[in-house]
This record gives sequence, C-alpha cells and structure tokens, in this order.
Amino acid sequence: MELLLLAIYAFFVWLIFIKFKWLPWNIVSQVISATIPIVGITVLILFLNIDAPSSADVRVMNYVVPINPRVAGKVIEVPVEPNIPSRRATCYSS
Repeated sequence: MELLLLAIYAFFVWLIFIKFKWLPWNIVSQVISATIPIVGITVLILFLNIDAPSSADVRVMNYVVPINPRVAGKVIEVPVEPNIPSRRATCYSS
C-alpha cells in the first residue's frame, strides 16, 4: 500500500515539476517534495499501529472435520482427499 502511494506521489511530482513545469525545480521544492512522503508514510504507519487490530495472544487454528459415525458397524471408507476442501454433504435417510 505504501509503495503504491509513493508511486502515485512520484507521478504527481513528475507531472507538476518536470512535465508541465508549473513550479520551479529548485532546492526548496526538492526538499519539500522529499519531506512530504517521509512525514506522510510515518504518520500513516503510526496511525495504522493505533487503529489496526492486534493482540498479544495470537493463536493459529486449523479447521478439523470430526468424523463421528452414527452407525453401529465399522467405517470402511471416508470419501475425502487430504488437503483439499470438501463440500458439505447432506445425508438423507429413508
């Protein structure tokens, strides 16, 4: 995100100072053009640290499908492949 914002900013600086020459490209404008993105990205990162969700207690969970047969016999086959998402099956009993 920051790289995209810097690229857009650099495009507008090039457009204003180099292409259309609306403002002179002297030492003052160069310093200001370099300071604005540094301050802007710093403020953006600081606000993201305040506003973005975070936690000191992070847990990584994995989805597990429990296989609990409701039959009295032995389970012969489970028609799922490992590491492939399976669709939810509906069982109809007669």
